[in-house]
Amino acid sequence: PHCRKIQPKFQNLVSELTDNNSNIQFGQLDVPSNRDTTVRFQVRGFPTLLYLDYHTQMVYKYRGDRTTAAMKEWLLLENKPNGEPLPPPLTSFQTSVASLKAVAVEMKGMAKGHQGIVGYGIIIIMSVILFLMLVTFYFIYVATIGFKSKKNKEKIQ
Repeated sequence: PHCRKIQPKFQNLVSELTDNNSNIQFGQLDVPSNRDTTVRFQVRGFPTLLYLDYHTQMVYKYRGDRTTAAMKEWLLLENKPNGEPLPPPLTSFQTSVASLKAVAVEMKGMAKGHQGIVGYGIIIIMSVILFLMLVTFYFIYVATIGFKSKKNKEKIQ
């Protein structure tokens, strides 16, 4: 909902700065299908507005008013405050760990009731699936060990 609310203001900003021949390039990111990028840039709230300066290798998060005029003024600042070094691309391991953390945060939100009754339902379903997986692995393990121990007893006799 917040992303849709800012969309017209963002489009106005793009139009104004494109008409002024600025060197700023704009882009939007679909979070669910670009998890690596959202993790790399620590996107936690929506919408998150970032300015990436590849000349200085810095990234800046916009924290001001969500108006076209305020965003334009911030973008045109020569020295933006609170910049951080541009994070390097994630390794496969970092991506896996970050994805697990993201899932854990979502699950915690569901457990606290942030998603309402649907969140509780998802937690119950995931718990049942986890239980079934553990039971399956247990029986596979027992069947494998039992089979091996019967074979060993036959060899001894």
